[in-house]
Amino acid sequence: KSFLLKTRIEDFFFDAAQAKNSVTLKVAVALTESPKGKILRSRTFERRQEVSPVTVENVILGFNKATGSFLEELVEWLKTP
Repeated sequence: KSFLLKTRIEDFFFDAAQAKNSVTLKVAVALTESPKGKILRSRTFERRQEVSPVTVENVILGFNKATGSFLEELVEWLKTP
């Protein structure tokens, strides 16, 4: 058997409107069995990371933290039967 992890980035943005000052990352994933393409399970992950003070460096750091947190949870999700 072989497996394929399909990912789709649904949101990846910095929101400075209405004083939210946060980074949002939303990724839909599906674990499929190849070559049939049968979806074994799927999930959407969403992360928000506040950014303060708002500087280019802090926005980049916010994206980095949100992405790292998502990847850690994704690995745990994949390890769970």
